[in-house]
Amino acid sequence: APTEPATRRPLRFDISSVDLADVRARVKDDANGVNGEILLKSLRSGRLADKVESPVKLVLLVDLKAPAVKGELSGDTRLLLDLDTSSLSLRDMSLGFKGDLPSASAIDAVLNGSLAWDGAKSAIDAQNLNARVSATLGGIKLTDSTLVIDRFAFDAPHKLLSLRKLKARVNGSQVGHPLSLDLDWPELTVSGDKLAASAFSGAVSRGGDMPFEAHFKSGAPSGNFDALRLPNIEAQITSRATQRKLDGTLHADLTLKPGQRALSWVVSGQLDTNTFATDGAMTLSGGTPHIAAKARFDALDLNRLLPPASGAAAKPAAPAADTPVDLAGLRSVNGQFSVQAGSFAYQQYRVNDARFAATLDAGVLRVTELKGKAWGGQVDMSAVADARASRVTVKGSAAGVNVNALIKDVAAKDWIEGTGRVTLDVDTAGHSVNEMKSHLKGSASLQVRDGAIKGINLAKAMRETRAAISMRQDAAQKASQTEKTDFSELSATFQINDGVARNKDLDLKSPFLRLSGEGAIDVGRGRLDYVTRATLASTAKGQGGAELAALKGLTVPVRLAGPFESLEWKIEWSAVVADAVASQLKDKLGQQLGLKPAAGAASSASPQDALRNKLKGLFK
Repeated sequence: APTEPATRRPLRFDISSVDLADVRARVKDDANGVNGEILLKSLRSGRLADKVESPVKLVLLVDLKAPAVKGELSGDTRLLLDLDTSSLSLRDMSLGFKGDLPSASAIDAVLNGSLAWDGAKSAIDAQNLNARVSATLGGIKLTDSTLVIDRFAFDAPHKLLSLRKLKARVNGSQVGHPLSLDLDWPELTVSGDKLAASAFSGAVSRGGDMPFEAHFKSGAPSGNFDALRLPNIEAQITSRATQRKLDGTLHADLTLKPGQRALSWVVSGQLDTNTFATDGAMTLSGGTPHIAAKARFDALDLNRLLPPASGAAAKPAAPAADTPVDLAGLRSVNGQFSVQAGSFAYQQYRVNDARFAATLDAGVLRVTELKGKAWGGQVDMSAVADARASRVTVKGSAAGVNVNALIKDVAAKDWIEGTGRVTLDVDTAGHSVNEMKSHLKGSASLQVRDGAIKGINLAKAMRETRAAISMRQDAAQKASQTEKTDFSELSATFQINDGVARNKDLDLKSPFLRLSGEGAIDVGRGRLDYVTRATLASTAKGQGGAELAALKGLTVPVRLAGPFESLEWKIEWSAVVADAVASQLKDKLGQQLGLKPAAGAASSASPQDALRNKLKGLFK
């Protein structure tokens, strides 16, 4: 008969004392993504044994490359182990940490109090906690912020949640402007169906050019451990500044489900005359938090709600500068999200009837709907951002848009005018902006009507280059925002690979010329190189007049090249002259070899005379 598996017995040990110094360990755990070094500078303790309390004092240095953790953990406590239940308690604890974590830097934190963990019940009981923290979290710098809790206990099997005398005082700054948060919650204790709780209250404020203040409070909690309701939360928001004056109200009802580690909310409010509402739920029971949320706004103007960018951030980056791209934050939460706004504004972007819908799962953000009315037309996009491969995919179109306004907002370039359609289907990967530019691939297309190419007036340039023709010289000029070449239709398609968009079917039509050509736009290096062929089709008034009549039907190569910031146009008259001479020489040779019959008087003309006949009126 098969034997029954032996019952797992807890580890037993009894150590009279520990005194260690300068113990170094190299840690590499590919499965959990841990890599780095740990130095136990010192560890001293009394007797370590089951259910025996002992003093412990340590200094531990951590230098991990993954996750990025570097700093010193030091302190002392009285340690009690319960090996049967995998439990421990830390009494009279005084711990400190100085260093950096993945989400924070320049941390200086101290924690005092007592903490007990029951491994059998997954229950925690903390008393007389007093924490002080200074740190930098993104653009927020905390200075001597404190959290005091008389008691916090959570025991799901016994349906117990207790929070007594919580006082939070957050002090710091955001982009150099003072920031503060105060929160007081005298009591929240629920045991099964029994509840002893009071309302909470607090305030948050920010100074600077766009200050704001908000005072909030709640009603008395109700319900039980399975569904604990925090009703009638109200907040009054005010902002008085030169750039904005803002008044708002917020009303919320929250429901906590401690046993399921879940929270749901219904929030509504008003900012000035614009109403908003949101509802959703968050679950913390799995390994990764899950959020399902919806939000609706009459108008959402983030330029009024968010502080302006700092002066340093507003300055253009040096040519060699690069910006890191880190999508790791997408792994921190899963969920479904949707936002609707009658109007939306952020920095230079303005969108009406904006709709956004997305899912986030295992580090992959899928934007299934991103649409709205912008730049005078309709935008419909979708996108995927994958933190696992640091890859981004964008697909969509913008129809009936002001192409000049679109390119100005998106690329900060003023190259083209007109109304039309833009399509895009691209993806890229990398860990910086420049790396993503250089890895860009996919396709794009552009159709524009009733517009203009900015930088050169081809009719004017050809009219002014008669001397260049006779001297067989090219005419070059820097792109000028005061000059432009009008067109009635323009179309082009692009194939993109390794950050270079190549086009072979440029087609431009206007009353006085036809323009075709091919070229490349190097997004990664910020350069453009195009060779077009301009054929004069007409000499309508205002487009060159009689001085261009002699060029009707002539095809002229026009090159556009250089860095985005300093493009140069060049009309290659030397190629026109060379091609004409070569053509006449070819005809003459053919006649002499008997391959082509002479054409009357034309056969007796020299190549130079033939060219002059073709370009009559331009040579003096």
